[in-house]
Amino acid sequence: MCMFEVEEWLHSRIGLNFRSGLGRMQRAVDLLGNPERTYPIIHVTGTNGKGSTIAFMRELFVAHGKKVGTFTSPHIISIHDRICINGQSIADEDFIRIANQ
Repeated sequence: MCMFEVEEWLHSRIGLNFRSGLGRMQRAVDLLGNPERTYPIIHVTGTNGKGSTIAFMRELFVAHGKKVGTFTSPHIISIHDRICINGQSIADEDFIRIANQ
């Protein structure tokens, strides 16, 4: 798939077979060996201020030599904004490679 096809595929999946609850997520992390227990994670939720809170925390941690990964949904400008490492958006090649797995 090219980047356009990846975006179209992702948009086509919105709302399909949506089931609330954590059961599917728990099964997924169990299959992956519970990676959430390996890495320190901060989950920012709420109605307002999430983006600025994340940006502030990212800059603080990066300034102290930490590597910071963020996932933002929905994206702000480009779908690439959803996945970042130290504020750098994911590259097309990486996005496509992951989508094709």
